[in-house]
Amino acid sequence: MGPNHKLALCLGRFRFAGGERTEGGHTGKGEMERRPSTDPGRSRFDASTSINDCCMYENSYHILLDTPRTISQPRFSAATLNCAIDPHLTTTMNLWAVNPVWQNFSSLYREAVTAREAKTGMERSHHLTASLYFGIAALEAFLNEKMRAHMNATHSEEEIFNKLRKGQILAKIKKWPTELLGKSLLLGPATLDLITNINDIRGDLTHPKTSGRDIYAKLETINPDAVVAAVSEYVVKYHEAAGTRYPYWIFGWNYLNPSPNVHEIYIINDQQFCFSLQAIGFPVPAAAHWEAEAWRDQYLKTFEGYEAIRDALAKLECCEPKFDRFPFKPILCRRWWTSEHHRTCGHVTGEALDFARNYGL
Repeated sequence: MGPNHKLALCLGRFRFAGGERTEGGHTGKGEMERRPSTDPGRSRFDASTSINDCCMYENSYHILLDTPRTISQPRFSAATLNCAIDPHLTTTMNLWAVNPVWQNFSSLYREAVTAREAKTGMERSHHLTASLYFGIAALEAFLNEKMRAHMNATHSEEEIFNKLRKGQILAKIKKWPTELLGKSLLLGPATLDLITNINDIRGDLTHPKTSGRDIYAKLETINPDAVVAAVSEYVVKYHEAAGTRYPYWIFGWNYLNPSPNVHEIYIINDQQFCFSLQAIGFPVPAAAHWEAEAWRDQYLKTFEGYEAIRDALAKLECCEPKFDRFPFKPILCRRWWTSEHHRTCGHVTGEALDFARNYGL
């Protein structure tokens, strides 16, 4: 049984039930409960409930699973607890500037979603154009990063700079994986053609040479979700060929850094990604080191694993739940650029701070 089937088997079988509700919202009494299965031949999780049932009920919830156990709060890694206690650890610099690949891919994802949801042709054209720019920029930043790491030990900075600067983007996309990995990428039959078409349209939009609106007619043939899919496939299959883990942000989700006044996103490690998936309700090992390592190797090193997680996340209508005990805990958010999610995932209220300060007293 492949990882895609196994994860789909588990991810579709979670049941969330609403906890206590008050006028002020979260009671702080949500808990995770696990109960023994009455049918030893049945799968671990209740198949009667859809994945969308994991949505939070007014920020108060509990999770019903099959193994006898009760915990009052989810486990968090030490890095998360530090950020949850001291938000100033992540607000002293522009964290958006630390990783050009992440920056450009996240911008691509945002623009693609916005283009899909656009109400007017002008809006769609604007965001679709931006998605092409960011998509190609993400691929070039990714390949430049890999080539720099490859050359760093044996070449001067000037040699590295000239290599990155003079290479044309399509030549990099087609030839550099073989130069870096000793083999080409096993991309889907239409993926490279789509990337080539995206780059051609991007170039024509940047440097208009024709009269009329023919280039905009070509732009309208592009599906923004296909741009995200093509760039994601390229990055994931590169990591698969290299035997390394792809980054969690390739799904388009990002961690919002909660604070009273700002709503920044920033990068966390893939261990914390497992804790977040677990908090959402997925059967993902996080605290158990060897089990978590095995899970990440199975799902974060393969394109099949990527497809399984991508499809499961796409069915969700909620983000990672917030816990009152840790108001500054970074939250994995599906729509991290919207003001609505800034309020629900990124905002820290005075009541939440008071609750955290007085917790256990």
